[in-house]
Amino acid sequence: MQKILLRQKYRISLFVLLSLIVGLIDISFALIIQLFINSIENSKLLIFQISVLLFILFVMLNYFMTYWQIKFQSEIQKRIHIDIKRRLINFCMFADFEYFQETSIGEKINYFEYYMDVYEQYYLNNILELIANIFVLIIGISYLLSVSVVITIVIFVLGIISLIIPIILGKIINTMVDENAELNSKFLSTIKEIMTGMEVIRGYRAEERFITEFNGNLESLEKNTQILSVTNGKLNQISALIQYVMIILCLIITGSGVIVGNLNLGQLVAVTQVSNMLIMPMQQIGMAILDIGGSKSIREKLNNLVNYGDDHNCCLEKCEEKIESIG
Repeated sequence: MQKILLRQKYRISLFVLLSLIVGLIDISFALIIQLFINSIENSKLLIFQISVLLFILFVMLNYFMTYWQIKFQSEIQKRIHIDIKRRLINFCMFADFEYFQETSIGEKINYFEYYMDVYEQYYLNNILELIANIFVLIIGISYLLSVSVVITIVIFVLGIISLIIPIILGKIINTMVDENAELNSKFLSTIKEIMTGMEVIRGYRAEERFITEFNGNLESLEKNTQILSVTNGKLNQISALIQYVMIILCLIITGSGVIVGNLNLGQLVAVTQVSNMLIMPMQQIGMAILDIGGSKSIREKLNNLVNYGDDHNCCLEKCEEKIESIG
């Protein structure tokens, strides 16, 4: 799997650079707000006009750079997706026949469906989200450090707590995701048996037995999926509560600073804005760590299949030449 990621190293490097630029642009919004509020507070028309122009520039740059960041992310996802599926079909084509027979048709189809969905949604997407959010977090923390060490410490401590909780509880999600994969394989196998053996089923009047088996597998799959969703929701809610505590403490500290004269009104608004902007990245980082940990078992299984397919990639290329010549 590492080889697949390394093949996209240049695109990933560009994505990292774009993420840094987007992070700088996002945090600059708070600084423009600070400049805008201070110009109003001090009745400085020129500074007010400059801040308005900076708002316009921010909107344009934010749209343009975020667009390219999303474009690069989607391109990376597409290429990795294609690469993995090609290696999976290699595995199906060249695996030892006895080993191939150990798994059902439903489970093999599951490699291309559920396994790929878990890898992409729980791992790949979250890795790219981590890259983007970490830059926003670092730049935001740097700004807060220049305003108030106390606020920075509060956010840092609460942020660490919000990251530790998903890591500790990630094993729960990992077990449930693995179980969901097995249930999904059974469900797909049942559908395959019904569709391919319809004549036999009707000939022996076994419709009720297969319908009962189908309903049982369906209910088990949906029940486990619901439990997984609820568990994810509970853990995400814990992270969200920590973020709300963070913003409330920031408001209290900055409000006290304005009252005693250590901070001005523009800094209060800017710090509040930056804190708000940090809530989402910190929450997404926590959710990303939770999801990445929860996909470990599936990723290990998929990695074994992909590595097998990668070893036989040359064989497939030779076969493709022969198939083209037959056509």
